[in-house]
Amino acid sequence: MHEIDTLPRLDWDRFVDTHWDRRPVHIRDCGRGPFLSADALRAAARAAKPDADADAGSTPQAQFTVERAQQADPRAALPRAGERRLDAYARRLSALADGRRHALIVNRLHSLDARLWRRERDWFAALWRRTGLPSGSAITTLFHGNYEHSPIGVHKDRFATFMFVLAGRKRMRFWPQCPWREPVSTLLDYSAHLPSSFAVELGPGEALYWPASYYHVGETVGTQPATSVNVGIPREEQHRGYDLDDLLAGDASQPDAPGSLSACTTLELDAARTAPLTMPDGWREALAELRHRCAPRAMTGRAACISLSRYGAGGFEPVPAAAPRPSLRAGDHVSPVPGAELLWSAVAGTVLVGANGHAAETGLDAATVSRLIDALQDGRTRRAGALLALADGTPARRALLALLCDLVAWRALRLRRG
Repeated sequence: MHEIDTLPRLDWDRFVDTHWDRRPVHIRDCGRGPFLSADALRAAARAAKPDADADAGSTPQAQFTVERAQQADPRAALPRAGERRLDAYARRLSALADGRRHALIVNRLHSLDARLWRRERDWFAALWRRTGLPSGSAITTLFHGNYEHSPIGVHKDRFATFMFVLAGRKRMRFWPQCPWREPVSTLLDYSAHLPSSFAVELGPGEALYWPASYYHVGETVGTQPATSVNVGIPREEQHRGYDLDDLLAGDASQPDAPGSLSACTTLELDAARTAPLTMPDGWREALAELRHRCAPRAMTGRAACISLSRYGAGGFEPVPAAAPRPSLRAGDHVSPVPGAELLWSAVAGTVLVGANGHAAETGLDAATVSRLIDALQDGRTRRAGALLALADGTPARRALLALLCDLVAWRALRLRRG
């Protein structure tokens, strides 16, 4: 029987040297953990709103199952606005399920709440300093309920995972290798494979880490509901195609979309081999669009913009939507938000500025942007009018004012009126 390692208190150096990508570890004390119950409930409540940024074939933002039957509409099972206590929420959800076993899963949790996202980003920054920023975004998933085991059953991810227990008790069961021989990717009935597994139980405030190589399943201890948040960090099967899709900003699932590399290049080759061939207008436009996007100037600018967004997101994309853009007056005061690094880049004649996973082009020159960021680095509160004086001329001051408004909307600057 495998015995799981234990860390009485999180030590990042020891964790990276001994456990990262190697073996699971039970962390009994995470210090100032990345998730608060009230933040998790507030974020999950927002999953009731349509997810405009989700792809048509992506996993739904929320899923609710009673026993093993997935409910068509999970909205009634989500936390309500203003619901801040997990015990009260758990009682309401148990009543909704008529006392039957149930499971609520909320995907992309960090994209739903700026406060939760910021706390999570800041907590994991210590890991990225030792391992490097992940090549793709981490995922954040809320699990709540008293389900016998997680609805997907035993499975293996391409993610290394941290699990943080917020309430109740959770059990994770592991297999170092695939425990079955059937040609399936998941297994719901795994009773025959229990002897080859090992398990660990966790309570509130504790965390668990396991590498991507382990098969696993989550279980509730007893009949009382439990709540946890899992953070998955991509470690396997990270395809270059994901990054290429971002660079081209096209939908690779649509073969005749303007951003489709395969469709356009195939058509161009066929046109060269099968003359005379009349290229359909729509495809001709798609090829022209692709050539424009792949031009060195355009590709360099887009790569710089993505880089600013990726570094500013701190490993957690998509970031929460920007706040409403404020109107800013010269007498207002602004101050940097701790942890929100201001980034900028000048490429191909364009100046880009980013923070907290957002990025945009500015009409300012590089020298003015550099002066502005230097002035904000000391953390002091400054009058907007004093910052506007860094720009020469009315057009530049308007561009600087617009940038300050963006930084407030991106939650990189705090605004105090008057």
